[in-house]
Amino acid sequence: MIGAALLALATASTAPSGEKLIQPPAPGFVSVLKVDKGANAVEQFVPEKQSLTKWTDMITVQRFAGQGTDGGGRDPATWLEGWGRTFAAACPKAQHGPIGRGAVNNYPAAILAIQCAVGAEDPKRESVFLRAIQGKDAFYVVQFAMRRIPRRPEVELVDRYLQAVSLCDDRDARHPCPVLDAAAPRNR
Repeated sequence: MIGAALLALATASTAPSGEKLIQPPAPGFVSVLKVDKGANAVEQFVPEKQSLTKWTDMITVQRFAGQGTDGGGRDPATWLEGWGRTFAAACPKAQHGPIGRGAVNNYPAAILAIQCAVGAEDPKRESVFLRAIQGKDAFYVVQFAMRRIPRRPEVELVDRYLQAVSLCDDRDARHPCPVLDAAAPRNR
């Protein structure tokens, strides 16, 4: 379902000057929810022929305005720790690895994988992989959820997808935006 094409050339969203979240295209996925309230936004994508309520894989992209470094900021690893506690409260059998801390294009970032390993038919059975990035203007989270415990090749593919998620700012040379080929397909 998740093809190797996920690793295609990443493209930046077509936002005006400023911070731009960069994410790889997700072939076969369609937008099923898009809410943009000023600078805060959420968009969710699922495989074609699936819906917001009936899905097997979902990509969620969130932007929290005013929560970048200019607004006091959020530490990505601390945010993911809190998210993980909330997830574990809903799934006492939750399992997760360590939070990966680092930087993305000179922005603080973190990554987390967590699973709710309950019975095979339980609707709570879910695996979630997240990347959080603290920008200057906003805080960004990209989440890839699966309603199953994935096999290693799927985990590796999702990891590469999230590692390709980045943030740039065409106003700041410390966070350069990629030069995009005008002929390349764009996902947003």
